Amino acid sequence: MAALQGSISEFGLADILQLIYFQKKTGVLQVNGKIDKVSLYFYKGNIVSATSLKRPERNRLGRLLIKRKLIKEEDLNKFLKEQKKTGQKMASLLLSKGIIEKEKLIEVLTEQIIDQVVHMFSWKEGYYIFKAEKVFNETSCKDELYISIDTHHLLMEGLKRIDDLAVFEEEIGNLDVIYKKKEGVDIKNLQEKEKEILKYIDGKKDISNIIDISGEDELTVSRTIVSLLEKGIIEPIQEEYSEVVSVKKPTKMEKVLFYLITFIIIFFLIITFCQIVNKIKYTTKTLKASTTLERLRLNIEAYKIKYGELPDIKKEIYDPWGNIYIYNKINNGEYELFSAGADGKVSTKDDIY
Repeated sequence: MAALQGSISEFGLADILQLIYFQKKTGVLQVNGKIDKVSLYFYKGNIVSATSLKRPERNRLGRLLIKRKLIKEEDLNKFLKEQKKTGQKMASLLLSKGIIEKEKLIEVLTEQIIDQVVHMFSWKEGYYIFKAEKVFNETSCKDELYISIDTHHLLMEGLKRIDDLAVFEEEIGNLDVIYKKKEGVDIKNLQEKEKEILKYIDGKKDISNIIDISGEDELTVSRTIVSLLEKGIIEPIQEEYSEVVSVKKPTKMEKVLFYLITFIIIFFLIITFCQIVNKIKYTTKTLKASTTLERLRLNIEAYKIKYGELPDIKKEIYDPWGNIYIYNKINNGEYELFSAGADGKVSTKDDIY
């Protein structure tokens, strides 16, 4: 299979997975979406692992284990600290400690991967690239935590969940929507699952955050939120923040205009700054030349008074621009003394007397 890459909007994730499955390919599929970056690892067409930038394995796995009452919250925090120090995978760490049976751990890991992949089926935008490379060898396949998920079965499960989710998305919107509890409502008669999800609805977390923290799958959380909405327990507050957090993405033409205008402004600022600097330098040199000319005149006049004639200045004296001060004797004891100025040319407007 040639390099497989492109846009999700043109070639959907389900089509990509199906192609990899039927061709029994081994490698890594990287998918960059608007809200997450996910890597799916394939061995002979089946998914063996998945990593998410937004939903790290240690956090997601830990929540699933707590949800199934396989570990306690305090134990999870302890293992997270140890895992951070050792760099060992959370699943391998738990297995080595004998905390969880291998079969149950593999079951939870499989659920985690399926939930991650199914979550991606709802993405409408993003970029993907598949790289054929060695992911596992035969020895790795015999690893005690080796997982292989039938991609075709996952596709069927994912598409079914997407159909179910579509019904709820009409009620709750996308996963970026934030909900808050209504004041003065009675929550005594809520079901256990509704009470559990309600604990995470605080006006700050969006639906995707609640999915990660609760350890529940997207379908369960969406169904529960719809139920809470219908009972009048919660309400969306996304609109209250829309003016603050909603930013219209600029078009390519707007970006070009922005950079062009920015360049022009910076260009003129640089020119203006250089002009100011040059003007300051010119003024400073002019004052220095005037001061030197005044001192020379005093010396010439003193010599004239003492000896009755003008002196001969044999030593060359330079002005601030590197030009020699001009000194010429005139009849009847008169003289001229000046600097040719910045341009070094005599009889121009910048001559300094």
